[in-house]
Amino acid sequence: MKVKITFYGQAADAVNSNAIELDINEQSTLLVLKNTLEIKHPRLTNIELKLAVNNKMVIKDFNLNDGDEISVLPPFSGG
Repeated sequence: MKVKITFYGQAADAVNSNAIELDINEQSTLLVLKNTLEIKHPRLTNIELKLAVNNKMVIKDFNLNDGDEISVLPPFSGG
C-alpha cells in the first residue's frame, strides 16, 4: 500500500521535504506510521506532531488505507 505524506513547517524542515510517498504494511495504523517516520527522520522526535488523515484529525490507532493522504502538522497557534 502507498500513502502520501505532506509535511508542514518544522516537520518539513526536519525531513528536508514537503511531501513523500511511502509504502506501508496493510495493517498499519497512524501510530505505526508516526513511529516509522521518527525512525527514518530522527529530528521529528523533537517536535510535538499532530497527524491528520484525508484532512481529518483521527485517533492514533486509526487504520490506514491505500491512497490515504497524511498531513504532518507541527505545533501552531492562532491569534
